[in-house]
Amino acid sequence: VPDPSQRPAEIAIEIIRVDGERTYPVEPISRQEGEVGSLPAFRVEVPAGAAQPASFRAYEYVVQLGPSFDAGPNLVARTDTTMGGDYALNRAVLDRIMASLEFIGSTQ
Repeated sequence: VPDPSQRPAEIAIEIIRVDGERTYPVEPISRQEGEVGSLPAFRVEVPAGAAQPASFRAYEYVVQLGPSFDAGPNLVARTDTTMGGDYALNRAVLDRIMASLEFIGSTQ
């Protein structure tokens, strides 16, 4: 990646660490609670906010690494309609990644 502050256009999935709570500018379309790698997690799909085109969608997994979702840290794995490739395929690949994810050692 030539510039770490810019996501290359061909990247379809990103995984980031969020130190606090993961918030959204609009109400999610859906939210499903569960676990990823035996840690508490939830999956959301979020519609466009004010800054995105009406067709925008984001699909995310948020995994609780700290004492709570609010306190963080949280692992966020996501794709959206502005990322490379096909959104539906990217969602399916992300689902498979998260279903096979294992955490080894302490997450705190």
